[in-house]
Amino acid sequence: MQFARYFLPLVVACTAAAATSSRSTQSSPEAFAGDLDRARALVAESGAARASSDHFAARAQASEAAALLLAQPESAQDTAWLALLESAGHAAADAQDPGTASSIWRRVVDCRTSTLPAQVLELQRARNNLAIALLTLGDLTGARSQLERAVEAYEPLLAADDIRLQTARMNLATTLAALGDLRGAKALHEKVLAVFERTLHADDPHLQDARTNLGKTLLELGDIAGAHALFEKVFAVHSRMLPDDHPSLQLARHNLAATLATLGDHARAKILIEKELEVDTRMLPEDHPDLQLTRRQYAAILKVLGDYAGALEVEERVLELQSRLLPEDHPDLRLTQIGVAQSLAELGDLEAARSLEERVFEICSRTLPEDHLDLQHVRNNLASTQPHGV
Repeated sequence: MQFARYFLPLVVACTAAAATSSRSTQSSPEAFAGDLDRARALVAESGAARASSDHFAARAQASEAAALLLAQPESAQDTAWLALLESAGHAAADAQDPGTASSIWRRVVDCRTSTLPAQVLELQRARNNLAIALLTLGDLTGARSQLERAVEAYEPLLAADDIRLQTARMNLATTLAALGDLRGAKALHEKVLAVFERTLHADDPHLQDARTNLGKTLLELGDIAGAHALFEKVFAVHSRMLPDDHPSLQLARHNLAATLATLGDHARAKILIEKELEVDTRMLPEDHPDLQLTRRQYAAILKVLGDYAGALEVEERVLELQSRLLPEDHPDLRLTQIGVAQSLAELGDLEAARSLEERVFEICSRTLPEDHLDLQHVRNNLASTQPHGV
């Protein structure tokens, strides 16, 4: 989420160590201005490349802009430099380059911490952006530290319903859930949702995000009914407000279908997943991982409803694509192979089922530890298709 940028005093030189550079620390004003112009152009080019789905170019341009800016000597780091550095941080995040984004936001945090104590709100925004990059990189502890400090600083300064405070709380809750603190995550998500329900319009997308986040946490805690109630509300709003192929509506369909299936309403779950599959098939390339995931989920629903022939047809298409694109020990390929073998067995083709299970077992035996759940599952499946009398 973007927030308004504050304009700072003219000089914001950082006391934190600057990135090493081959240029002289006595860089001329002309050279500095030229580097800023080049970095500004690269940030704009990165945004244009991302808009045209050229993600490789977007990442490369954002990375080059970051390298130019981070290499500037401390004496040259002024307001224009800091504002452009933050723009490069957003560009790197938008280009799905969390490594570059984390380097940029860490420098911004260092600068604001060491020389701009009056700019408390801007510092917390930088902490939030750094935490998002760290989350993407898997540094959950680092993300948690940044977000806890941001929330602690925001709470006495901002109104209770300020979107910046609620965003930091939501990100902290997501981090806590990833760290296994589901009850801590639930408490924060509930606090955010209570604020949004009191202050936002019923159709506001932030309110739907808060409901979705709490619903996912409730699912992990085993509160299926509570999650279902929230997902129904989100789906109703998105169905009314968004086009059929909007990603948020697709996610709402997915979450509601999964919850309905868990509650035993497989007929309605099937309708939702069929629509999700229809949209994915129309909008995504044939080999896209999300399309394969939706197909596998559709096959699972068909099996519950007893349509093993239909499930096998879907799974075999997924297996064909994944066998061509994924390594033999990839977990997604393994799940598809297990699903195909199960469908074959249910349809009475035990020989084909056993042949596929033996192949999966051989790969799992080579690549997984002995106590891995997938290996145990495949071993049990193999025993179940053992011919009688052997």
